[in-house]
Amino acid sequence: YELKLLLNDANPTNQLYAIDQLDRMSLAGRSGDEWAHSDDFKREAVMNGLLPMTTNSNEQVANRALACFPTATNPDKTLEPAVLALIDVANNGPSADRRLNAIGALSGTHFEGISNSLAELLIDTNENARASAVGLLTHYPNAFSEQALRGRSADNSPIVRAVVADVIGSGKLENLLPVLVTLFTDPVGLTNTLQDVQSGGRANIQGDVHTSAGFALLNFDVDQVGGILKSNISDKGFCLSF
Repeated sequence: YELKLLLNDANPTNQLYAIDQLDRMSLAGRSGDEWAHSDDFKREAVMNGLLPMTTNSNEQVANRALACFPTATNPDKTLEPAVLALIDVANNGPSADRRLNAIGALSGTHFEGISNSLAELLIDTNENARASAVGLLTHYPNAFSEQALRGRSADNSPIVRAVVADVIGSGKLENLLPVLVTLFTDPVGLTNTLQDVQSGGRANIQGDVHTSAGFALLNFDVDQVGGILKSNISDKGFCLSF
């Protein structure tokens, strides 16, 4: 009762506190829930309480609420009461961040409902918005996503290109291996040494495309990328790993 009152408080700090507590004190259906969450409140009741907050005039409050909705357990059924509202935020939210968080909250479901919004975010003028949109493609493995990854692999931002490599690697998207090979030749990070890579070379260069592509290649089975690894065995940063 007190937390619900705080949700409607005029002070955003109190609203953020209530959102965090309600999220932490209910099981969200994600990996590691039993360590980070308790089961004091039913998740459905918490989601019903947080749903109106996703359209809050305060951007931080709205995005914090949206971050509570992603789930790995039966997302279609779990999110059913909130789907229409989340789709509306995804398509009509007042900021790129809010639309991106709403799309992420849908946990890979209802792609048709948010496809136009995701397509727009992929060409947003802000490189971080484009990178975030690319990162969401891993939740929607389909022809649209494959085409989008091909297109964004030539993005003028190394941050975006690096995320493309990450997504191809994490999803083990074999059809996009030629794209990954091209990204591995990207000049950003190309001169990294073995020491650079082992000491976190990717963290030292914003959007280290070459290093992202190298780690992505290592996610694949050797029978898929053996030839690629052999042809790049002399790479300074990945010689030992390959």
